[in-house]
Amino acid sequence: MTTIKPYRPILYVIIIFVLISICFFIFYPAVINSNLYTAIAAFLVGLFAIFLYIKQKEDQKRDVANLIIAEIRQAERLINQFKKDGVTNSISYKLLPTNNWIKYNYLFIKDLDQDEIEQINNFYNHCFILDKAIDQISISHELENKSRAIHHFISLIAKESLGNEQVFNTNRDNFLGLIQKDKFVFMPDAPTKAIAQALSNISFITTSTVGAKLKKIARIGA
Repeated sequence: MTTIKPYRPILYVIIIFVLISICFFIFYPAVINSNLYTAIAAFLVGLFAIFLYIKQKEDQKRDVANLIIAEIRQAERLINQFKKDGVTNSISYKLLPTNNWIKYNYLFIKDLDQDEIEQINNFYNHCFILDKAIDQISISHELENKSRAIHHFISLIAKESLGNEQVFNTNRDNFLGLIQKDKFVFMPDAPTKAIAQALSNISFITTSTVGAKLKKIARIGA
């Protein structure tokens, strides 16, 4: 069943009025100067303003729906890639570099029910957890490389100390004092577990009924 958009009747009335006005202007020009015509014209100008407002809101919702679907599709593509290749092979990517859903979800309150809104919220929340865990894994790799470098230099200090423990301790402490000390202890297993849990709990949007509704608002195909 085809739905008539709310602004179309207004547009049709305006078009008909313009056509009738042209006819009156050609055949009965006196009618154009009447008070009745002026009142009708003022009324239709108001209707036209309403038409522009409604059309603008609908266009905004359509554009935002396109942005949100693009975000979700990109995230779903990366999630599939993570499941196939592992997160560490795609460490430089973020699932959600932007989050238009949290900025514009109010536009879809009348189009989606509470469960559907919650479904999208959960998807974005799980993506946020994944991005945070991936950032932590990146930090873990940096700390691991730093640890290797420190160990390498301490080994050189030990070699140059020629078994003199006092010289070794002094040179080691001087070296460690020149580098930045880490202020926290990193838990390497925590982000990996968070990623595994998020990947197992996340539900895709584009293939769901709520995804179909967003696509309809965005006026795009599957």
